[in-house]
Amino acid sequence: MNMPSASPAPGFSMIEVLVTLIILVVGILGLFGLSARLQQHQLEAYQRAQALMLLKDMENRIAANPLNAHDYATGSTTPIAANGICPTASSTRQQQDALAWCTEIVGAGETDNNANVGALIHGLGCIENLGGTNPNGPYLVTVAWQGMTALGPPLGSPCGAGAYNTLAGCANDACRRTVSTTVRIANLATP
Repeated sequence: MNMPSASPAPGFSMIEVLVTLIILVVGILGLFGLSARLQQHQLEAYQRAQALMLLKDMENRIAANPLNAHDYATGSTTPIAANGICPTASSTRQQQDALAWCTEIVGAGETDNNANVGALIHGLGCIENLGGTNPNGPYLVTVAWQGMTALGPPLGSPCGAGAYNTLAGCANDACRRTVSTTVRIANLATP
């Protein structure tokens, strides 16, 4: 009489369980990496949106005070909010606008434990008179800030050049981000 051979017990072997666990761990690590990159891109998009609002704000301030537009020019080497410090003078409309814009750039509207957290990372603002000595400009308004990853130096305004090389991989302004707009002042005195 033939005895039936012993068949393996039903279920999973240890090797199958280990392979499944390895695949599961690799998938979870991939999701964590994807989540971190998404947060980085979300912060970059938030910063760009903030910079565009700040840019439009100063564009409107200059346009509302056209007779004194030349007073707004800072040049690219003396930006507003350098080192997070805002001007203190507020006797003229231009000084009030510069103080308000600086306060917005450094994020003083929202604080956490006495630290400004409401706006750009190391934000700066520059206003350049592209017309040289012409008080009617045109004016190039630029907002610069610290990006989270290296993309390469931005083209256009030198606002904040050299100020954002502190993060690893950020040499040569690779992490400097800028947005700019041109403000034109009509010359109403000339027919």
